Amino acid sequence: MSWSCKNTKEYLEKRLLGLEEVVEDEMAFQSHLSSCSHCQEELNENKSIEYGLQKGLGNIVQTLESPKIQVLMALEEEEKNESPRFQKPWRLAFWMILLMVLLLLPMAYLSLKIATKMVTEKKKSVYKAFHDLEGLAKQVPDIVDHYVQKNSAFPLTLSLSMTQDPWGKPYYLRNLHNERFLLYSFGPNGVDEKGKQDDIWIMLCKRGNIYVIEASSFPRPKN
Repeated sequence: MSWSCKNTKEYLEKRLLGLEEVVEDEMAFQSHLSSCSHCQEELNENKSIEYGLQKGLGNIVQTLESPKIQVLMALEEEEKNESPRFQKPWRLAFWMILLMVLLLLPMAYLSLKIATKMVTEKKKSVYKAFHDLEGLAKQVPDIVDHYVQKNSAFPLTLSLSMTQDPWGKPYYLRNLHNERFLLYSFGPNGVDEKGKQDDIWIMLCKRGNIYVIEASSFPRPKN
């Protein structure tokens, strides 16, 4: 089978949840991994999360095996054999709180790592989309001229199917009239919001024979 970035992402998600530990096609996976820096980063991040979980669980075991805990457990065992009037109710609360803390710490760590990873991936995708738009902006004069020559007029919106944004959608060129165009991506939600909400866009204005970036959804440095 041919291996893709999508296969890597699905495999790593299952591996993190403990649903899958062995790659179906190890050779294809390793071949893809050797030529894809993005998947290598994903694998390293995944290993970092797994290491954190293992370390957290190891700390729990180490804590439970520590002399202090062993003494407390021994005292608890002795207390069970005492008469009810000598038993201390707070010990039950102590053990429950300790158990909850030991169980919640790894979960909190995992949640934080996953949330951080998701935010980082989203930022990378947004920056990539904006970088793509800057590259496409240089092709806009040729795209407009070529389309007008073939169809006599430019449409309200033209799909630039020659390339896709990080979310698998094509980029679009929207005619704002008055020699202005909006070059944009639907953004993470994949919905055409005409340059609003989370759409990522660049506004181009024709000046003479060239198109210049007049505004964008990203702040641009002042010249």
